[in-house]
Parts: sequence; C-alpha cells; structure tokens
Amino acid sequence: MEWGRPIPKDWAHKRGVVHPTVHVMVFNLEKELIVQLRKKTKQTNPLHWDVSATGHVDWGESPLDAAIRETREELGLQISQELLIPIGGWYSAEYFPKNRCIDREFNWVYLYTQLIDQKSLMHQTEEIDRLSAGRLDLLSTQKVWHHYPIVQHPNAYWNAVRQKLSLLHL
Repeated sequence: MEWGRPIPKDWAHKRGVVHPTVHVMVFNLEKELIVQLRKKTKQTNPLHWDVSATGHVDWGESPLDAAIRETREELGLQISQELLIPIGGWYSAEYFPKNRCIDREFNWVYLYTQLIDQKSLMHQTEEIDRLSAGRLDLLSTQKVWHHYPIVQHPNAYWNAVRQKLSLLHL
C-alpha cells in the first residue's frame, strides 16, 4: 500500500498527516499481554502503557514487514510471519499540546500466536522504559495500571482482539 510520499515522522506529527503504524500483541507463558511503558521522551503518550510493540511503517514497507521489524527492534524478538495474525485496522487521532503534536494514525493490529518467555525479551531502552504483563480484560478496560496511564484504544479494537483470541484458544 502506498501512502503518498515519504515524510519524516516529526513532520507528520507537526502537520497532522495521517500515517500508518503497527501494533503487535505478544503474550507471555501465562497468557498475559506483554505491555511496554513508553519512555518519557516519546512525542506521543509518554509514560503510558501500550501494547507489546508499536511503531511507524517505513516508506515502501508493508505493515506486516513493519510488525516484524518493530517487534525485533523493541523487544529483541525475531518473530515468524506465519505466527503473526492480522486483527484489523483502526484510525486514531490525538493532540499533544506539550509538544504541539497532532498524531493521526491508521493502526494495523497484529497478534503473535506463540507464547513467549517474557524473561527472554530485551526491550529497546531508547523507546521503552520497561516491560510488564497483565490480563487483557484489565488492560483493555482500565485507564491507569501500576501508577501510569494506559494508551486508550476503541472498544472495537479490543473486541476484535478478544474475538480472535477466542478463535485461536489463546
């Protein structure tokens, strides 16, 4: 899918240009969703809990390839395309007045179907403060978890994830 022309992420955020991103959900051996606490230096949602791996789709890159790359970069986890299931796509828009960031994204959401030993993960310290894990029902319904806000996603997003998980018996 082509999204126009290549532009820097900062430029897109300053001008509110819609851009593609990926969200990858990875679950630990206890079937809890692994979440990342975003660094306080992030332009969007600093010091918020978010799904396992997230990031922008690079110019000329497919969302699937971006999901694999972001999971490797952020979690140190080399994932297999065959075990990555698409959930769907959602539009999100948010304004961050502190840095005048207008974040308009189309989020491609994926589910990794292999359970992971969380201790084996090596998170990207430049973007992630730390990793944790929790039950999906708590993380998808609460606004705060372990003293930090949770990045909010629409109910349809979480319902689609729950539906896919039930079909996969995860």
